[in-house]
Amino acid sequence: WYADLLGLGLIADKAKINFPVLVDEEMTAAGVYNIVGIPTTLLISSNGEVLGEYHSFTKKLEADIEKVLAAEAHAG
Repeated sequence: WYADLLGLGLIADKAKINFPVLVDEEMTAAGVYNIVGIPTTLLISSNGEVLGEYHSFTKKLEADIEKVLAAEAHAG
């Protein structure tokens, strides 16, 4: 599993992902958030509210992330 995590790190670096990536080996988060497919991205606010669920990387996900970051920067 360690090699898989290293591979995930390389992929995240290559994709310039600068946010936490959850590896859910025990499927705990999958049960809590009703994840049915992989990959699944949950956009979660700084106060823990789930703002969106995405099943691939799309322009909508990118736009939603920018919108949330701008709103939280303005509020904070």
